[in-house]
Amino acid sequence: MDNKGQMSAELIILMAAVLTIGIFVVQSIMGSTQSAAAKLNKSTEKVLAEIESMM
Repeated sequence: MDNKGQMSAELIILMAAVLTIGIFVVQSIMGSTQSAAAKLNKSTEKVLAEIESMM
């Protein structure tokens, strides 16, 4: 039971990282690097807050 909880937490963190990197790549391809960085910071903060609230 403990291992399963740890695994799903790691999976959520991994998916969140992939998602934020994907958002950043798409935004920088569109050419708005500054706003992409701002959005990345905001979404990263949101994701980290969600992960912390789950633990």
